[in-house]
Amino acid sequence: MENKDTNQRASISRRSFLQGTGIGVASFAALGLLGGCAPGAQGESAPAGTDQQPQAGSTDAAGELVKTWTVENAPAPIADADIVETVDADVVIVGAGTAGITAALTAVQEGASVAILQNEAVFIGHGWSTGAINSKYQASIGVEYDVAEVQAHYAKLNGGKADERVLKIFMDNSGETVDWLMAETDGTVEFAGMMGEPPFAHAWVGQQTAMLEAILDKAVEGGAQVYYNTEGVQLVKEGDRVTGVIGNRTKGDPKGYVKFNAGKGVLLATGDYGNDPEMVKAFAPFCVDLPNTYFPASNTGGGHKMAMWAGASIDKPAHAPMIHFDPSPLPEGDAPLSGTPWLAVNKLGQRFQNEDTDYPYIVNQCILQPESTRFQITDANCSQHWNDFGGDFMRWTVSGDNQAEWDDALERGAIMKADSLEELADMMGVPKDDFLKTVERYNALVDKGEDEDFGKNPDYLKISKIEKAPFYAIKRVPGVLTILGGLHVNQNLQVLDLEEQPIEGLYAAGNVSGNFFGNDYPLWLGAASCGRAVTFGRYAAKSMLG
Repeated sequence: MENKDTNQRASISRRSFLQGTGIGVASFAALGLLGGCAPGAQGESAPAGTDQQPQAGSTDAAGELVKTWTVENAPAPIADADIVETVDADVVIVGAGTAGITAALTAVQEGASVAILQNEAVFIGHGWSTGAINSKYQASIGVEYDVAEVQAHYAKLNGGKADERVLKIFMDNSGETVDWLMAETDGTVEFAGMMGEPPFAHAWVGQQTAMLEAILDKAVEGGAQVYYNTEGVQLVKEGDRVTGVIGNRTKGDPKGYVKFNAGKGVLLATGDYGNDPEMVKAFAPFCVDLPNTYFPASNTGGGHKMAMWAGASIDKPAHAPMIHFDPSPLPEGDAPLSGTPWLAVNKLGQRFQNEDTDYPYIVNQCILQPESTRFQITDANCSQHWNDFGGDFMRWTVSGDNQAEWDDALERGAIMKADSLEELADMMGVPKDDFLKTVERYNALVDKGEDEDFGKNPDYLKISKIEKAPFYAIKRVPGVLTILGGLHVNQNLQVLDLEEQPIEGLYAAGNVSGNFFGNDYPLWLGAASCGRAVTFGRYAAKSMLG
């Protein structure tokens, strides 16, 4: 039984990916990819953000909550008398993250003066790598993509909910953006190679954090001013045009409201709203009650709210989430191989799915189970087959050292070990009789060579029998990394109003922008979230400056 993506992947690339040219074990170790998106910082650790979310009243209806962030419910304008400082710049960027930093250096190189508001004490960098198509590096390893085919396939993966005109910005400009990033970091940050298959994701040693720090340093050297501990709280409009933004400076002298006048435009690059429970309830109800593993506590949708209060439109709910097992929200921490298609059971000790499917779908099925909990079950033979389940997401260890990662997780309690299945059931806290019947049924299907219950690939079925002690269970609980719904933008990344007309002077890039993702975060085009952020940040700056 072939992997369902094999033929599609083969048709996307005009030339076969050269074996051995992708990122290898040593490079993975150098990257320090330790299971999930880790925050990057410049200086001290970021403090917890101040939650400025509006009051939602007593209603629990998502539709009513959405109305909270409209022009009619906008907070009163901040009075000039309350402004403690005024700053003038050509380009004002709200958010020193992936999109904002990329936009800042682009604008500086275009000759513009730049001011960046950042609500943390540090910049924020997330992710392992940057997704792009048809970069010079890809060409150097024999990879060339048919842009139209990639776009058509990605539009389909997004359920037809993405604006294909906005998708095309990424398809046409991501390769050039990565070329630019590599040139700007050359001699400063080592490029590590490609991740994934197909090979879309470009990785730097030190991950995105190291690359973004180098880019930000260049922007500051070129004259960009970064105002840390300054949260964007209100857009300034003159007529129908956005002419600036007011920030609340929580540290420094003098504290208080700072007015940033933007000669060319304001770019919102404020990230998602995953740490605002009210916005999650309104726009991404599938994520309600899930733990949040996205680190910036201040990602509470400030850019979304400011824009909607100024009349902007937003993607219709429900927004696409990025929900992973890695990093784990459990106190014992991560365990490797979360995507490996071993037997999986829920809290009732029952099997509930074909374990050989795409990682986001595995996670979504887990959310539907009691307590959003899933256990992977394997036995003493697992080490013989660690590398025999294909190359899909998280069916590999990020360091390449399977045994070391396994032993570390076992020592921390992230992997349970027992000499009998009865003992393992007790450790898991599942009904013993039901669990034993599930294992018995699964082993019978293995012996038969056909998964009559859920249709697992028979090649994977036959190497995952549960028969030899010791037995292992790995508890998996998903967490929300980010929510990928945002403001409507056009082909210039201008924010659109409720009539789908551009709001002059206002742009959005990264996770605050919309029109890109549909039902979920497709992992086929690796690192698309970071790739979109850098590409759209650069493109927005160029659009703003003409």
